[in-house]
Amino acid sequence: MFEHMNGPVKDSKEMDLIEGEQPTERPTWTKRTFGKMNKGSLRGSIFTLLSTAIGSGCLALPLALKYMGLILGVFMLLFTAVIAYFGLINIALAADHYKTYHYPHLVAKTLGKKWGFAVDVLMVIYLWATLVTYQVLLGEFSPSFLRSMNIHGTEFELRILPMLAANFFIMLPLGLFRELTNLRFVSMFGAFSLGYVALLVIIEFPYFVGANNYSDMTYAKIDMNVFATFSICLYAYACHTNLPQIQGELARTSLQRTYKIARRGITGIFVPYFLLSLFGYLSCLNDTPELIILRDAPSGISNDWAMVISRVCISLTVVIAVPINLPPIRECIFTSIFGKDKFPSYWKM
Repeated sequence: MFEHMNGPVKDSKEMDLIEGEQPTERPTWTKRTFGKMNKGSLRGSIFTLLSTAIGSGCLALPLALKYMGLILGVFMLLFTAVIAYFGLINIALAADHYKTYHYPHLVAKTLGKKWGFAVDVLMVIYLWATLVTYQVLLGEFSPSFLRSMNIHGTEFELRILPMLAANFFIMLPLGLFRELTNLRFVSMFGAFSLGYVALLVIIEFPYFVGANNYSDMTYAKIDMNVFATFSICLYAYACHTNLPQIQGELARTSLQRTYKIARRGITGIFVPYFLLSLFGYLSCLNDTPELIILRDAPSGISNDWAMVISRVCISLTVVIAVPINLPPIRECIFTSIFGKDKFPSYWKM
């Protein structure tokens, strides 16, 4: 509807011609892929969107296959990816139509101020819940990898101290940045961590084959767990509230470039999710844990150092995910409590 009202979507070259600028030569694939990642670049925006979605939720995806079976579980993962993609497209269309690049403001424009305020409150609650959840996960992972390094101590030393260090030395400094594009390099770590965990699960899969009985494997099962499976899969793609701000911070904001971010972002999320859920489930079957990185080490490996490293990477990923989610939440608090439409000029970070 919004596309029809605004006319056909124009690419960046057409926009340059309309503005009277001379068209520039298209950069080569090598330069676009491995060149400098500038502020507001397409590649930086894709990584930011990826890191927004990547978190503890993806580690529960093998559990979704355990609940619904191999075939239906993979179908649910693909189905929710399609839903997530079209959700991003609709948000991008609305943001472009109203020229509003803040999610609660966009909701207020489309559904009214009351709904906008309600979304403000929900996003603040969401951040609080995320902080609590990630602190719990960090406290769960830190004793594991510290003991693997033969470091022993009290619960305060193994749990509380790492949590305090993560808060003061990582979350706090990164949380000072106001714009999401300023975190484009940090956001690459989340994509690296997810890729590492997926690759590790694939590499260690042969160690589990001999201990599993695949004749009893479930291929399709529908029961009350279908709702839990749908929630697990859909939550793993949750990145929609940050898309308007990413769209507004693009160097050349256009629907075509935003579509490209949504398409490549969802694809970049789905591929490692699929590999992680498939090989994670096939490795553990009915013994699949709630979080795949908490599974028991395979037979023949006394100390699974590679999995310990993955716990460290995921711990850092969930720590980084908090400041990445802060800019839109901070604006929710600022606009709802102080009633300001824009940040004051002295809010430089």
